[in-house]
Amino acid sequence: MEIQPANDAERIAVLRHLHAQLRIAVPSLVVAPDSDEVRMMLDDLRRTINEEWRMLTAVAPRTLAALRCAFDYAGTGRPDQCASELVAAHRHLAAILNS
Repeated sequence: MEIQPANDAERIAVLRHLHAQLRIAVPSLVVAPDSDEVRMMLDDLRRTINEEWRMLTAVAPRTLAALRCAFDYAGTGRPDQCASELVAAHRHLAAILNS
C-alpha cells in the first residue's frame, strides 16, 4: 500500500528529495551514461516516482510527465534525450519549490 504525504511539509520534503536526486543524476548521466552508478540512480528515481506518483500527479504533473519521458528514453538507450527530460523535470521542481 502506498503511503501519501499527510501535509504540505511532507509534500515539500518529497519534492526536495526528488529535486536532489535529479541534481545528482543529470550530470552523472551525461558523464557516464552506461555506468552501474547511473543505473542505480535511475532506479532510485523510479522508486521515488512509483511511491509518490499520486502526489506528483496532483502537485507536479509537468515534472511527472518529464520524468516518464526520461525513463522512456532511458529504456531505448537514448541517454542524451533522457538527460534533457531530467533537466526539464528539475526545472519544473525548482519552479514549484521556489514559488
